[in-house]
Amino acid sequence: MRAHHDLLLATSRTFAIGIDALPTPLRDGVTLAYLVLRVSDYFEDSPSLPVDRKRAALDLWADLIEGSHGRSAERLRELREAVAATDEGMPDRLAALEAEMILDGLLRLPPAFLDPIREHTVGTTRGMARWIAKG
Repeated sequence: MRAHHDLLLATSRTFAIGIDALPTPLRDGVTLAYLVLRVSDYFEDSPSLPVDRKRAALDLWADLIEGSHGRSAERLRELREAVAATDEGMPDRLAALEAEMILDGLLRLPPAFLDPIREHTVGTTRGMARWIAKG
């Protein structure tokens, strides 16, 4: 979980303070939920990605979180390739580049944490994809 905490600190100034104050294992679950949504935020907000690429990446990310279509190296590579090189200054981009590590941590959470995080982050991520499609 140390790597997840370091990524949290790199992608958040304010949320990290509150998350750090939580007791374990709640802190681990909230850290991962936050990081999952930072990846989603990156694909929604990237100024460099065209709308169709944003939507495809959000749908792929939701599938990976949900685990509904498996987690192949090819699908993870596809997600990583969707990260624009021109967005280097965006903290969300750091999370997107570490999507595989975030998923690994998520899958190690107990079901009491994993199930609601999956449900809510998949719903939010799919909602972002619908919003992007509407323009």
